[in-house]
Amino acid sequence: MKIRKLLFLFFSLLSFLLFSCKEEEIPLQILTPVPGGDWVIYQLAKIHVPEIPVADNSFSGSIGDVPISLGRIAGDTLIFIIPNVGEGPAALKVTMGNQVRTWNLRLSTWPNFQDQEIFIESFLTSTRTLQNKIQEIDELKELANPFGTWIGFFIQKQQSLSELEKETLAGVFQYGRNHLFFSNRHETFELPCHNSPESTMASMTWAFGSFDNSYLRDFSKLPKTAFHDAVVAGLGLSFWYQKILLEYYAYQTLLCPVIQEIQLIESASGKVIQPNDTLIIEPLVPISFETLGIFRRITKTDLEQGEDTLFTPTYGFNGKSLISKDFSDWIQLYIEDYKWELPILDEKSWVSAPDEAPFTTGPVHGQSWYLPTIDNPDVRLANYKDLEGNLMLIFENNLVDPLPFNMKLTLFATAFNTEFVVPAILETGCPLSADLLLIDRTHFLEIESGIPPYQVTWSNGVNGVLSQTLSPGNYDVKVTDTNGCERTVQFTSPEFGTVEDIDGNTYETVKIGNTWWMADNLRTTRMRDGTAIQSIESDAVWVSATGPSYSWKDNDSDLDESYGKLYNYHAACCEICPEGWKLPGIFEISSFGSIFGLNVGRYIKAVAGWPIGSLKSNNLSGLRFLPSGFRSGTDGGFGPSSGEFSTFWTSYRDQRGYPHLGFLQGSVDYLSTGISVNPRDGFSVRCVKE
Repeated sequence: MKIRKLLFLFFSLLSFLLFSCKEEEIPLQILTPVPGGDWVIYQLAKIHVPEIPVADNSFSGSIGDVPISLGRIAGDTLIFIIPNVGEGPAALKVTMGNQVRTWNLRLSTWPNFQDQEIFIESFLTSTRTLQNKIQEIDELKELANPFGTWIGFFIQKQQSLSELEKETLAGVFQYGRNHLFFSNRHETFELPCHNSPESTMASMTWAFGSFDNSYLRDFSKLPKTAFHDAVVAGLGLSFWYQKILLEYYAYQTLLCPVIQEIQLIESASGKVIQPNDTLIIEPLVPISFETLGIFRRITKTDLEQGEDTLFTPTYGFNGKSLISKDFSDWIQLYIEDYKWELPILDEKSWVSAPDEAPFTTGPVHGQSWYLPTIDNPDVRLANYKDLEGNLMLIFENNLVDPLPFNMKLTLFATAFNTEFVVPAILETGCPLSADLLLIDRTHFLEIESGIPPYQVTWSNGVNGVLSQTLSPGNYDVKVTDTNGCERTVQFTSPEFGTVEDIDGNTYETVKIGNTWWMADNLRTTRMRDGTAIQSIESDAVWVSATGPSYSWKDNDSDLDESYGKLYNYHAACCEICPEGWKLPGIFEISSFGSIFGLNVGRYIKAVAGWPIGSLKSNNLSGLRFLPSGFRSGTDGGFGPSSGEFSTFWTSYRDQRGYPHLGFLQGSVDYLSTGISVNPRDGFSVRCVKE
C-alpha cells in the first residue's frame, strides 16, 4: 500500500514538472499595415518583407476572403498571384510562423481580358495547328513530338482545376506582357512573299527582346499547388510555341525571293533602260514604262553581314537566336524547380540559309508611280497615267528646237522603293503654243509661239478674236499658224454666282462639277451666329489664343480683299461659313482630280499673283487661288518667306482628330493635303455650298 502511494506521488510530481516546463505559445501578432498602392488582378505580385521570421519558402495567406499561396525569392521578397476579388481596397494577410502581417492594397483590373474558355481554346488550337504544319517540314518535324508532349501536359494540368482557377489561369496568361507569349499576333501562319518576306520575325523578336522579361523566372518559385502547376506548365508551353513559331517563320522567310533590283523597261521595244541610255521621245506620242524585278533568296552571307544588308534588320535572324536562348533557359528552370520529366527546348536554330542562291526575275508587287519630275521647264507633261504599275507619259514640245531633259521616275513598291533618272530628248513637234486663260469671267487666248498670221476659230461660231465672255458650257478654240500648225484647246466655261457672309461681304462663286465653291478666301470677322472673331497681330497673343481668332497675311490689312484672312481652327471648325455653306471635305477636294486631271494646280491657281518661277496657271476653273501662306500656332510667325503656298482648312479629321488642309505649292501643279497638329495655326478658309 505504501508502495502505491509512493508511486502515485512520484508520477504526480513528474507530471507537474513536465507541464510546468512547457513553453507558453506566443499569440499571433498582427503588425502595422503597410500601404500597398495600386495592384492589378492576375498580376504576379512581389512584396518586400523585412526579416521574415521563418526559413520556409512557401506561405499561406489571403486577399479579402480568398486564400492564396505565396512563394519566396531572394531578398526577403514574397511572390503571389492576385486573385479576382473585385476592384477597390483589399487586405493582404500572410501567416509567417507565429506572426500575421497585413498590407492594404488597392486592386484594379487589366483591360480587355478575353473569356477564359475562348482564350485557352484559341491558344490550344494555334498550338495544334502549328504542330501539324511542322510535321510536314524536314528541318522542323523533329520538334513535333516534344511539342505535343507539352501540349498534352498542359491540358492535363488545366483540366484538373476548378472553374474559378481556370478563369484565374486565363487572366494570368493575358496580364501585361504575358499575352505576347500566347498569341500569334499576325493571325496567320503563312507569310506573304511580295518582293520580300513580311517583317514578322523582326516584330516578334522586338516584342520579346525590348523588355525586361526576367520576371518570368520567378514563376518557378511559386508553391507547388495544382493551380501554380498549370500556370507554369502553360508558360512553358507558350515558350515552346513561340520558339517553333519563330522557326516556322524563319523557314518561310528563307524560301522567299527577296527583291535585289528593279529594271526599268520601255514597253514598246521591251528594252531595259541602262543608266547611260538617252531616250528619244516624240511629242504627243505616248511612251510607256514597265518594270522587272531581280530576286534572290537570303544566303548565309546576307545574314552574316548583319546591319550592312537589308536582311537582318528587317527579318530579325539575330534576334531569333537571342530570344530562343531565353525560351530554353526559362523552360529548363521550370522543369528543374518543379521536377517534371518533360522535354527541354534546344536553343539552336533549326533552319538555316543556303551558302548561295541564284538570281531570278519576276513581277514587282504592289507598285505605283509618283508624279514624274522634269528638270527642263520648256518640256510639258501633257498626260500621265499609272495603270496598275504601267506608267504612261505624253510630252509636248511647243518650241522649234529639240529639248534635252532628265526625268525622275519614283516607284513605290511593297517593301522596296526606288528612283530612275532617265536622260531624254523631246523631239520637235509643231512649233505652235497656245494657252487659254480665264480672268474676271473672260476667256483670253494667249499665243506664245508659231508663225503669224493666225487663224482663230471658236466652237461657238465666233472667229478671229482672242477673247470672249462665254455662257456656261463646253467649248474648244483652234489656232492655226501660217505654216498650218494647229493647236486645239478644249475647255468648260463655268457657271458663276455670288454669296454674302454675315458681315455683308460679297463673294463670287463658281460651280465645279456638282459643287459650288467660293472663288475667294473668306473675310468675315464674325461666326455665323454673330460671335466676334478676335483680330490678333501680336505673335505672343496669337500662340496663346484659345478662342476664334484671325489675322491678315503678314498682318497687312490691305491684303484683305485679295487674300482674305487667316483663321485659327477655333474659328474655322465651327460654322464660320455663310448660312448654307461649309468647309470643303475630302470628297470635294479629291473630285478636282477627276475633273481637271493630273495638273490640278494649273486650273485652280490665279493667272497672276504667284511668284516668278512658279508654274504658269490658266485658272480655267475660276477658283483663282492665291499664295495666302499661313501663320504658325507655335511662334506666331508667317510663312513661307517666298509666299509660294496656299493653304485652307477642310472639314476632314483623321483618326487622331487632326484636321486636314488643302495645300497648293507654286512650283508644282498638284493639289495635296496635309494635317495641322496645332489648333492655333492660321490658314485660309474656302467654303463650299451644302
